[in-house]
Amino acid sequence: MEVRKFYDLNIRGDCLDPGGKLRIDHGITFRSERAVLSPFVETSLEELKRLRGKSAAVEQNIFERMKELADEWERTAAVTTLLDHAVDYLSVPEAEHTGNQWRQDKNNTNWMEISNRVYKMWYMIWVETEYDPKTKENVPAAAYVTWNVSLNSRKREVKLAGQVEKRYPDRTAAMKYVEGRKKAYAHLFREISPPIPKEYAKEFEYNGLLLPGYTVEGQEPHRAEHTAAEILESMAGGIFAEREKKASILGKLSVRKDQKQAAVLTGTENKKKEAAVR
Repeated sequence: MEVRKFYDLNIRGDCLDPGGKLRIDHGITFRSERAVLSPFVETSLEELKRLRGKSAAVEQNIFERMKELADEWERTAAVTTLLDHAVDYLSVPEAEHTGNQWRQDKNNTNWMEISNRVYKMWYMIWVETEYDPKTKENVPAAAYVTWNVSLNSRKREVKLAGQVEKRYPDRTAAMKYVEGRKKAYAHLFREISPPIPKEYAKEFEYNGLLLPGYTVEGQEPHRAEHTAAEILESMAGGIFAEREKKASILGKLSVRKDQKQAAVLTGTENKKKEAAVR
């Protein structure tokens, strides 16, 4: 007997965002115009209530199984998001730098910069001119120096030292001052990846871990206590070891097969020896 569909199924945005979100939202809307109620209203109220309770109990059982699956999803999603963040960490590009060499900016000839993986320093000199009525030309009147030392961090600008538009009578005097500043901070530019001061360590972290190749002053490099495989095994309940387990089972079966074949061959050889003795 075919029963017409007497309800509408409403699916409200079922979705799976691996490592982020699982949503299943289904609803049923009763449609009286498509329902056949007459066989049911001829049944006693007590019997209908009993049958209704039985049906609801089956629903509850399905719901409990779905919750168990949701718990299983949670454990697997945690692994997915952990792996996502590890992938993101290893995908962070290395900081751009000049390799501890002073270089001129491509777009501004007055701008000079030096940098490594931790620090960067730049300076700019601009010369102010004024009109000389005697020569009827613009001549230098003063030179201004702006310089800056900061961390070479992707997160934000962390200024360590600097000055804006320090005035000097001419470019020669300004350059002499700049050379003094370069000498004062030369110790920061002796290594490509110098140790990071403890107070700035977080500027070079990603997902809570110091980026590869960096070290912090006075701290030993971090060493993991467990391997990724060990952590995944404990978190995911062995889902990553299925292939290894299958291979192990197949290997055992192969060994048993070889042992049986060897036993058969050994028995055949023994029979041949006995026949030869006779």
